[in-house]
Amino acid sequence: MTGNGNGIGSPRLIFMIDGLGSDYLDSGTTPFLSKLFTESGGEVVEGLWPTVTNVNNAAIACAAPPAVTGITGNSFLDPDTGVDRHMDAAHMLNAPTLLQTWAEAGRRVCLLSAKSKTLRLLGNGLDYLVTSEHAPSEVVDAVGAPPNIYSSEVNIWLLRCLAWLIAHRPDLDTFYVHTTDYPMHMWAPGEAGSNDHLRQLDAAIQAVVKTVPDAEVLLTADHGMNAKTRALDLGRILTARGVTEVSALSIEKDGYVGHHRDLGGSAWVWVDEAQRDRAAEILGSLDGVEQVLPRAEAAAKFLLDPTRMGDLAILADRRTVFGDLATETEELPPGYRSHGSAYEREVPLFRWNVRDTKALPGSPMNWHLLLPFNDDHAR
Repeated sequence: MTGNGNGIGSPRLIFMIDGLGSDYLDSGTTPFLSKLFTESGGEVVEGLWPTVTNVNNAAIACAAPPAVTGITGNSFLDPDTGVDRHMDAAHMLNAPTLLQTWAEAGRRVCLLSAKSKTLRLLGNGLDYLVTSEHAPSEVVDAVGAPPNIYSSEVNIWLLRCLAWLIAHRPDLDTFYVHTTDYPMHMWAPGEAGSNDHLRQLDAAIQAVVKTVPDAEVLLTADHGMNAKTRALDLGRILTARGVTEVSALSIEKDGYVGHHRDLGGSAWVWVDEAQRDRAAEILGSLDGVEQVLPRAEAAAKFLLDPTRMGDLAILADRRTVFGDLATETEELPPGYRSHGSAYEREVPLFRWNVRDTKALPGSPMNWHLLLPFNDDHAR
């Protein structure tokens, strides 16, 4: 792949490294990525709150905030049924991805992800799709069967798929690669498991980039990761204190329970207006709750779509997560790590070998990664 042959431009490699907080890049185990970061003038930028994958992945792929994409969590409460649903379908997007726009303009776009939910959300209109959960037979025949989704090895397998496609599918010229954050859930920066995973990831990306010297290489992450020590069941707590007909939802909830048990540092609460102040007072008094914001205030502060939020937005402190429990509170085991709060926003961003870049906002965020390729910068 030395060019796409259709006059569109240089090959393009986009890496969305799930869970790669800036502290992982600082750990000294990614010499190649650190080199690209330095050479390209990379920056540590803020990700979007809620710091969950679907919110940030959609915003990065669309080069637009959640107020435009409509993706405000991994899950939301369906107003028609009152049942929470995963926000992982293309029809939930209120804006096209740039990947789809590029495909329509003549690029040949491939999306690779460890998780099938990414293909459901971002794969509309693309030319080739790879996921470890439903891998094309030609890829499996070439690189082997995918490892378990709950492993660090699946990320290395995904990059082997990328290398094979570059070598054997010269018609493809644009690749969006989304890894899994399972290793970051398992290990803090500097721990042996993390170091081993990052060294392999770094070497695999280096090997791919060396085979396509004219490629534009872009990289960012959706969120970082922190150790958590306490979980709260907000719905159970409110009900026990006399608040009726209340629903609470962990914004982290995506069904990949081996990562985080669907517990995260942000939540929506739905409660009728007559009880809303009382609910906010109760929640605000809890150890582990840092902020309780009304819908409109949270939407304005975090660039969210107010039609896809709870009545209240609940932000945890650094060590607390929310979700469904058997009791009101639970002390979490040592080593438990998750995200979702405002404390997992710092992530790296760089664009290497990218030409003809346009002026970007003065306070860059992770969803600005692809703005140089978006003619409508107002988005």
